[in-house]
Amino acid sequence: PNVAHWPNDATDLLVADWDTDGDLDLGYLRSGGEFGVLRNDGTGRFARDPAAIRQAGGTTGVILDSQLDGDPDLVVFDAVEEARLLWNDGRGVLN
Repeated sequence: PNVAHWPNDATDLLVADWDTDGDLDLGYLRSGGEFGVLRNDGTGRFARDPAAIRQAGGTTGVILDSQLDGDPDLVVFDAVEEARLLWNDGRGVLN
């Protein structure tokens, strides 16, 4: 795959269909706690989605569908193992 703009300080890779378009995307967490997504355009090319960047507050994550709505949500853990749940709005933006 062609991966553009992979962050050098990524601490976790989270593979899911973040934007629910049928293609697997690459989510990542960075050492400063930022979450971002590299969107798959369906041809194996990935590009950063500026709208998906959020301060997640952790460097390790687990994907789940906490709302049972078919889109991936994210639980993020910080250095002291406190957890934070971020819901996916169905377009790959976590809140």
